[in-house]
Amino acid sequence: MAEKQSNNFVYESSRHKILMEEYSKLSTDNEYIDWGKKAQTVAAYMNNALLKVNTTITLEKSRLEKESDRKKQSGIKMGLMQYEGFSQILRTQLDKLIRVMDALPTGSVKPILNEIDPSKIPTPDSPYAKVFVRNSGEVTLDGKIISIEVLKNTFMNLAQRKGVVLYSRETPEAEPPSIAKTVIDLVVENRLTIRMCKNKDFSDAVDSNGKLRINN
Repeated sequence: MAEKQSNNFVYESSRHKILMEEYSKLSTDNEYIDWGKKAQTVAAYMNNALLKVNTTITLEKSRLEKESDRKKQSGIKMGLMQYEGFSQILRTQLDKLIRVMDALPTGSVKPILNEIDPSKIPTPDSPYAKVFVRNSGEVTLDGKIISIEVLKNTFMNLAQRKGVVLYSRETPEAEPPSIAKTVIDLVVENRLTIRMCKNKDFSDAVDSNGKLRINN
């Protein structure tokens, strides 16, 4: 199993490296959009792989506690070292990718779609949620401080209504707080459309009538 996961990681790591090289050469809006699509797909895969390997680590630790044979304990410990090393490297790779995605120009990151479904393309009347992340780690939803559990439920409901997440954070040029990655992870998990906004009041995404700005 460790070998299989390691091989998967080498392939995904190569895609990560290629993405980073491509990012440094982007210049037009369309290029950012295309890159954002590829990056979100890779991020979703890496996040899923990380979840699986961390689940394996938990199971192996439980097995180690119950094992009394020293030789078998040694084998389990060796396996754990490989899994934990893989997890650490994968987390570093994913965090780097998320930080770059987080800094993309407004509207660059699009939903992960194998085929374009017209019903999922946002319109001015599409429902949306305004999410703002503060440097302190506080997350606000439509101006109110909320917990991650509330955000999870909101995103699940929004996904069912084919809605859009409008995302902004304090001092976007600085290192994002760890909670920012959690928010992006939830967006990816729910396959939601996300729009990165530069303005704290989201006026670059919503007009004076409360309608979504399309192709803006």
